[in-house]
Amino acid sequence: MSSLFDDLPEHNGEGERRRDEALDRLRAYRADLVRRLQAAALRVALARESVCADDVRFLVPIPPGISPKLFVCAFRELADAAGAPAWLAAHRTI
Repeated sequence: MSSLFDDLPEHNGEGERRRDEALDRLRAYRADLVRRLQAAALRVALARESVCADDVRFLVPIPPGISPKLFVCAFRELADAAGAPAWLAAHRTI
């Protein structure tokens, strides 16, 4: 069986490394905004059992000059369904 992806060259993880470094910088410099995005994503996920960036985009305005790509931070480390209520309680001010 053949796939469209059979002939892709192997990657060295450079893209993932760069993505993770960028996300770490966003978490460090925009921690409050990232936490608000995470809280909104968890609330939507708990209510609907799924969440996408558009759901969160309507709940949390992104300040001017900030890329909408920031939404990815909300989805990288979401708590599981059992841990989500505790996370939300711990971040009640958001």
